[in-house]
Parts: sequence; structure tokens; C-alpha cells
Amino acid sequence: MGDRADAFEECRADIGVTLMAQRLVGTDHEEFTIAAFGDGDGGFHAAMAMRRSLSSEGFTGMAEVVAMDAFSQTVQALCRLLRPVGPTNFQFRTEGDAVRLLEINPRISSSTSLRTAFRYNECVMAVDDFLFHKTPSQPRIRGGKAIRYTDDLVFYDDSIHF
Repeated sequence: MGDRADAFEECRADIGVTLMAQRLVGTDHEEFTIAAFGDGDGGFHAAMAMRRSLSSEGFTGMAEVVAMDAFSQTVQALCRLLRPVGPTNFQFRTEGDAVRLLEINPRISSSTSLRTAFRYNECVMAVDDFLFHKTPSQPRIRGGKAIRYTDDLVFYDDSIHF
């Protein structure tokens, strides 16, 4: 614990000036990634929630589809305030009954491929909306879990030698 405390003390003077810090809330099992397709007018057309576990690299390594119920009010309030357009990713942790915002990413996120597997295809929604002016609708989300892993595929060309 000393290393963390020392690192914090080195940065303490910059908090509020150039750095931001927040209290650690919830546990690793209480982290969620929520996708909402913002309409730009303070609402959203579609949404999906997943409980997630982070990989050691910091992206979603495991995800499980969960109900939006606990997050709907908070996502609605954030969309009213920020008016996102298109794919928007909200990261939350829960603490008891409270929903705590960690970050917002107004873009396609690394979890998009996982969401697509459960019928929430942000890429198709974005193309349909922005190119064809077709308003996205809430897809029927399929339940389940996903695990992401990294794998290297190597294909040798034996005709070339260096």
C-alpha cells in the first residue's frame, strides 16, 4: 500500500489544479457499460446495459447483459444535459442503490463488438441515421455473457525468405 500512498502524495498538490480525483466507489463486480444512441435533442433512441469486468489492459474483458432499469433515469438526465449525438458510452459503478458516473465516451467504444453480438448494433444505427436519415429504434436485446480475448494468428509465406 505504501507505493500507492507515495504516488498519491506526489500528485496531491495538483488535484483540483491540473488533476481530478474521485473516491473509489463500488467493487469490480459493480461496474457497468451503458450504450445510448443520443438524438442530439436531449434524449436517446436506443440503449443497452452490460455489467463488465475490465481486462488488465483496461478494456471490457467480460460482459453480461443486464436490464437498463437501474440506469435509465441517470442516462436520461445526462442526455438532457449533454445532448449527445449518436453512439455514446457511459461507464458507471453502483454503490448500494446509487449509480455513480465514472466516464462518458461520445463515440463507438471497444465494447461495440460485444454489444453487436447481443443485437445492439451501433455501427448500423450510425450509418442508417447519419447517411440515410433513418431514426434508430430500440432493438430486442438478447441476454447472455461474453468474454473477450486476444489471440495472434500467424500465417507464414514460405516462398519469401530474408
